[in-house]
Amino acid sequence: MNTIELHKNIYDKLPRFISQAPGRVNIIGEHTDYNGGYALPVAIDRYIQVALSPRKDPLIRVYSGNFQKYGEFTTRELERTEDDELWLRYVKGTLWVLEDIGIPLYGADLTILGNVPTGAGLSSSAALTVSLLLLFLTYAEVKYEKKLIPIYAQRVENEYIGVNCGLMDQTISLFGKKDNALFIDFKNLGFSYVPFKLKDTALLVFDTKAKRTLASSAYNKRRSECEEGLAILNRCLNKDYRYLGEVEKEEFFSCRDGLPPLIRNRVKHVIGENERVIKVVDLLKRGDIGGVGELLFKTHESLAHLYEVSSFELDTAVDLAREFGVIGARMTGAGFGGCTINLLDREKVDEFKSYIVPRYREKTGLTPSVYEVEVSDGAHIL
Repeated sequence: MNTIELHKNIYDKLPRFISQAPGRVNIIGEHTDYNGGYALPVAIDRYIQVALSPRKDPLIRVYSGNFQKYGEFTTRELERTEDDELWLRYVKGTLWVLEDIGIPLYGADLTILGNVPTGAGLSSSAALTVSLLLLFLTYAEVKYEKKLIPIYAQRVENEYIGVNCGLMDQTISLFGKKDNALFIDFKNLGFSYVPFKLKDTALLVFDTKAKRTLASSAYNKRRSECEEGLAILNRCLNKDYRYLGEVEKEEFFSCRDGLPPLIRNRVKHVIGENERVIKVVDLLKRGDIGGVGELLFKTHESLAHLYEVSSFELDTAVDLAREFGVIGARMTGAGFGGCTINLLDREKVDEFKSYIVPRYREKTGLTPSVYEVEVSDGAHIL
């Protein structure tokens, strides 16, 4: 059943608007967004859709087709409550941010449906939030700056949900472009498109089914560790850098002995990862997919050993992919579970699935999902 049919079944009327926002995989540049570094994500052909029918009262009724659950509140009842389930909290949080920036809110009947897996590290929450923002800004018939939507979406996460996330997921969900990656510089939020048409190469997502909650303390702890490292480096260098992404490699090496070992590892990952993003952009422009694959493996090693955000399941998936002979593989997303991405010859996709699924199941006790994704356009009103 599609979103329109589901909406009609629930509310006995057709929607006036439907918004759609994609999930994403990050090719390279992990845990760099909140450090003012570089990232190279792509939007994928997995989406969250939200359908809306107007109401004449302030009531918001919302049905989640994925969770098969219903919730309601009014536009005057947007404060967070502990009783709200997480999916409903995102809806309320989005309207809370819109109200705070002065956007008029009206009652609505909403239906949410999508095929971005939740808790897998493919940014289902960013897709939902961006889709909701685009929908309600259109519904309110107000002029808005498109570039501000990711910032509003980040506020939902940071201030309402309590996840201290960066801006990468929201930015790519909105500004994604078919057959292109988005090179983002998070020091100034500038971005440019890099051709990413793989032709004979497939981009496979391997969902480990090891669920992780991005709102966990581990993610926020990594941010605080990076902030500690930046403070130490600024004192050593007599600088006032706002982000680790501004620190040059030579500056890091001149001050690294003054960093506690754990903090040194976190900083070393960020500086090395920024270098790898720049290299991958150059390799893609030259069509060197093999070189890109080597750097994906190096990023996974850095995330596992320096940043320590991998897991047994993620490491197992990457090790098995390497044994099979993929071009490159690594964990993607915040870590602690979720997905890996894999680059391999398109003609070997079925062989890869037959090889990796039973071996991964034997080692972990989990049955993974493996699916090929295409690079897609960003959010829009259908």
